[in-house]
Amino acid sequence: MATATLAPERWLTRAEAAELLKLKPQTLAKWAMDGRNLRFSKRGRLVRYRLSDVLAYLEGGMVGSDAAQ
Repeated sequence: MATATLAPERWLTRAEAAELLKLKPQTLAKWAMDGRNLRFSKRGRLVRYRLSDVLAYLEGGMVGSDAAQ
């Protein structure tokens, strides 16, 4: 998936979000059941993740020399 062609307001399927996060879709399903801090929308059986939320989740896990401040 080429992220350069994706707009932040785009909605991703669970498989697309998992690919972006380098995880299995089953992991995201488990995170949803556990209440993990990754926002998603559910309509019936359809689960979607906003690209901007997935990117924010990735940014939130950043670690660096100034992380302890």
